[in-house]
Amino acid sequence: MWPPTPRIPESEPGLGDWCRPSLRILDVRASKSRFSGKTWRCTVRFVLGRQSNVKHGAGRPNPPDPGRGRDARPRHRGPLGYEHDYGIGPYVVYSRPPLAEFLAFCSICFRLAIWSSAGDDYVRDVVGRIVSPRIELAFTWGWSRCVQSLDRQSYDVDYIKDLKKVKRLGYDLRQVLIIDDTPRKVRRHYGNAVYIPPFTGNPEDRTLLRLADYLALLRDEPDVRVLEKRGWSR
Repeated sequence: MWPPTPRIPESEPGLGDWCRPSLRILDVRASKSRFSGKTWRCTVRFVLGRQSNVKHGAGRPNPPDPGRGRDARPRHRGPLGYEHDYGIGPYVVYSRPPLAEFLAFCSICFRLAIWSSAGDDYVRDVVGRIVSPRIELAFTWGWSRCVQSLDRQSYDVDYIKDLKKVKRLGYDLRQVLIIDDTPRKVRRHYGNAVYIPPFTGNPEDRTLLRLADYLALLRDEPDVRVLEKRGWSR
């Protein structure tokens, strides 16, 4: 049965107090996808108190079919061949399944936060669409809270998520997980990272289902940093 049912200790006075020490962080970012030069993929990762991709933005809505009349509305099927979840500006976005259920499960077991290397306004827009008002996030951060790091070989600038900034909020990094599909962005804290594959729009993707089962196993670990997590999906 999924999602797994968390075991809440009977001695604890309330679920909120029981969950508070553990933080999980998500990341929402935009990157060019393989569909076209103007198409973007939107990815969401987590920092669980202890960000996947959770979303995939692809292309513009289909233009009206001339054969359907001048007032016909667009079909909005997008380049993936099935109906998208919503649009941001000229782009359509597909959610990694089952996103809503996964976020609800994580909000019961952990404190959630979202940290992205995308623009701050973009992150707030996406988070407003994917996170239920009933889920309280510890924080929502964009690229302005990242640390810029220059690659000396390629001269590209990476936006690093330094968990020392999370530690300053009072969280114990032994109890913090960050879920991301770009290892170089969390390279300062690889012991806290759970890496997931990018979402390419496959409606049969089951990464979040497996990830929920795995995170349930880590919930009571005293120090997640000492665990080998690179082969978690096998």
